[in-house]
Amino acid sequence: MISDAELLRLNKEGFIPGPNEDENIFLKRIELSKKMIHDPKSFFENQNQKKPFDFDNRILKPRWNWTRAQLLSLFDIAPSDLAIFYSDQKLHFFQAAATWIVDVTNSNIKIPVLQFRKKLRHKPYLFIYTLDEILAHEAVHSIRVAFDEPKTEEIFSYMTATNVFRKVFGPIIRKDSEVLIFFSLMGLYFCFQILWLFSSFSF
Repeated sequence: MISDAELLRLNKEGFIPGPNEDENIFLKRIELSKKMIHDPKSFFENQNQKKPFDFDNRILKPRWNWTRAQLLSLFDIAPSDLAIFYSDQKLHFFQAAATWIVDVTNSNIKIPVLQFRKKLRHKPYLFIYTLDEILAHEAVHSIRVAFDEPKTEEIFSYMTATNVFRKVFGPIIRKDSEVLIFFSLMGLYFCFQILWLFSSFSF
């Protein structure tokens, strides 16, 4: 049986047992997570699964020291290992990053993989999102991988935001489809406005 001291140490490293996760599954998740972080390509080959995106550009530890400090301050957690990579594959135009949840074959284990736009390596994305802030946001999703709580998930993640507006209003949007619907409605609105302007002209 895992000791309280060991549980606290793992918690500090970013491995938190979920409400429906027994000890064996929890320890197996940690083991598989570390294997995937060490060699993601071999991990997916052994699982007979397709990689969600390319793993050519890993984000090295020194680049996410600010993230560890931010999470330590907010949640008393300082992740020692994260599977984080630069890649633009499969990201929507409005997405600066994404957390992929990999279901391990023949088990109830879920492993997180974090993806960030290459542009974030040098400058903010859309003049708003910096790598440090997004890393902290996505790291919270990664830490909470064993929790199936979509209604509160974004509330915890947006607690890491440095902007008050994003911290308060960010959790309103929980799905990519909601953003796409918003942009579609905005586009339709402007189209109708332009049509109305042209139809009201008398040449």
